[in-house]
Amino acid sequence: MSNSQPEVKTEERKTRRSKAWNKLVDNLKKLTTELKKKISKNKKRLKGISSGKTTRSRQKAMQKEELSSETTTRKQQKAKRKAEKKQNKKPRRRAFPIWLRIIVVILLCAIALVIGAIVGYAIIGSGKPSDALDMDTWRHIIEIVTKTE
Repeated sequence: MSNSQPEVKTEERKTRRSKAWNKLVDNLKKLTTELKKKISKNKKRLKGISSGKTTRSRQKAMQKEELSSETTTRKQQKAKRKAEKKQNKKPRRRAFPIWLRIIVVILLCAIALVIGAIVGYAIIGSGKPSDALDMDTWRHIIEIVTKTE
């Protein structure tokens, strides 16, 4: 009797395992089919988006067809191309705005001026670096340049 009970338990375990395994396999099959459906939907959507973009040669061919089919003047054709170009142009978002660039350039110029004055006065002129920033020194320099005594 002791031999039959462990056998029954092992059989029950095996059936439980196989049931659990079958459930897992079924769930995986469902998930894969759902994923395949979503992927195919996304591919269709992406094809629709990408079909809106045309290559440069294709655009030129389309323009030639349009232009040859219509009898328009050269100015009208040029205006039409410009309008299409503006319509297809993507808006540009700058990470570093122009006004900020101008401020940075002005600050860098001011810093370069101060560093140049300090280096010139201290190294070339054999003076103290801190004296280059004194107002008295600059008054003296202006007096020498303008020659007012």
